Amino acid sequence: MICSGYHTRKMFQEYGSKEPELAIISGCFTVTAYAIEYKDMNYSTESVYKDGVKEILSVIRQNPAITTKALSNQLNIPFRTVQRYLESLKKANKIVRIDGRKNGKWVIMEGKFAL
Repeated sequence: MICSGYHTRKMFQEYGSKEPELAIISGCFTVTAYAIEYKDMNYSTESVYKDGVKEILSVIRQNPAITTKALSNQLNIPFRTVQRYLESLKKANKIVRIDGRKNGKWVIMEGKFAL
């Protein structure tokens, strides 16, 4: 992502992070960005995971033939993250891909029966 200095500073302010420090050291432009203290926020990796999985399941319900790449593009989630979510859903027997990657479709498992 490429941002102007103004937008970058605004982004840091909106997320409550300390403003980045910009400097030129030995002829090189450097940026020091500070991490956000998540312990003070209502944030957990578990809740982010659950939200991502819910979004993926919702899209699969609407379009069972959707590919991993299309899921990534539609939800604006990195491709590799979508792959990890799908793998965890498959391991938990929540979804199954039938008829292959290209021409297949997802089946969401509810209890012992497929939808």
